[in-house]
Amino acid sequence: MSSGTLNYPYSLTSNGNQLFVADWQNNRVLVWNTLPTACGPPPLPPCPPPNVVLGQGSFDLGAANDDNQDGTQDTVPSGRTLNIPAGVLLLDDALVVTDGGNSRFLVFGAQ
Repeated sequence: MSSGTLNYPYSLTSNGNQLFVADWQNNRVLVWNTLPTACGPPPLPPCPPPNVVLGQGSFDLGAANDDNQDGTQDTVPSGRTLNIPAGVLLLDDALVVTDGGNSRFLVFGAQ
């Protein structure tokens, strides 16, 4: 796993400038500060790496609820972790993320 890979991207939203993608199986939300264009699998050029990751401490981690960032799932979620993020929605300057595996939603301030 890396910043350039997705594992079951489930939903996305945009404010016209940024792109937010719920990366379900990597238990994270990826944020591009500039909308990617014309990218994907060959023959298209690769997509640019995202600028921000939510739910993980770095782009190369993906365990659910891994608050201590040791690569294994923790038993209790924190306000920084995600477990199967299923939806993303922009409301004013906030990003709302549905966290299906933890039966909750989280609100993140402007990125």
